[in-house]
Amino acid sequence: MTIHGESTSHASVSQPTDRAASFRPGAGERLRYEFSRKLAPHVGFVWECALGGTADFRRANRELVTERRVVVGLRLWW
Repeated sequence: MTIHGESTSHASVSQPTDRAASFRPGAGERLRYEFSRKLAPHVGFVWECALGGTADFRRANRELVTERRVVVGLRLWW
């Protein structure tokens, strides 16, 4: 049994139906506990924020500019 920690960073770009593309950088941490290489539950935290025009659109629609989430999952391999 082993414990693994992972740091991630990402950026997503999408083209919504309104005027501008959406750009959302983010980062996260995950802690995975491997019972074996085939079974490993994990828990983590993800943070994302909107920048520039995307943040302005979100504020105008009374949406959050920054999002924080707790993630839980199970890694299976067969």
